[in-house]
Amino acid sequence: MADPFSIIALVGTTLKGVLKAKDLIDTTQRAPRSIEALGNELSAIAGLLRELGHLTESSDELNMNRIVREPLSNCENISKQIEKLVQPYVKTSGGITKWGRFAFGFKESDVVHLQRDMSACKQNLTLAVTSADL
Repeated sequence: MADPFSIIALVGTTLKGVLKAKDLIDTTQRAPRSIEALGNELSAIAGLLRELGHLTESSDELNMNRIVREPLSNCENISKQIEKLVQPYVKTSGGITKWGRFAFGFKESDVVHLQRDMSACKQNLTLAVTSADL
């Protein structure tokens, strides 16, 4: 039987990673619009993760474990990929983080791929929330 605290911890860890990536984007000045759009997608994912977190507290842990493991893992991987993509292009000076490179245009295909992955992540989380709420 799955430990309900491990499920809650997994949701919390995934949410923390998503919020970390979102914070990196939100605090970066002069980021391209495509990067800002990733931040908006991360906000939507964070909202779904919060809802899922509330549902995991009162659900059957075995069923919940089966429902949420894969979507959470996918979301966590996406947030790590976003940080990996964005981090080389930002620089912090005097406590202000700014977009620092113009060569990012070559990475736009990576952004499109991440947006597609994030859309799938949102769909999977929405299904998990709906299934857990039944």
